[in-house]
Amino acid sequence: MKLLSGIFQSFITPEKAFYLLEKHGIRNAFMPPTALKLMRQVKEPRKRYDFQMRTIGSGGRRLVKNSYNGAKRLWASPLMNFMGRQNVTL
Repeated sequence: MKLLSGIFQSFITPEKAFYLLEKHGIRNAFMPPTALKLMRQVKEPRKRYDFQMRTIGSGGRRLVKNSYNGAKRLWASPLMNFMGRQNVTL
């Protein structure tokens, strides 16, 4: 399994991220909600890039419903939102 880490450091654009997914055949990734939101801004990524995601994990902060649904449509794969202990408020 290939892993793309640090995908959204300051030098990586959403277009570059799609390019890297395609180039390296990445099928499983963990992306923070901010990265998912930025990547949704790319116009017609499925027509421009050949990527086949199998699973996407996200976490670090809550993924709001419209972001979750938009990301799920874009990726056409299961989207798992992980909440760690630091994210839980009692």
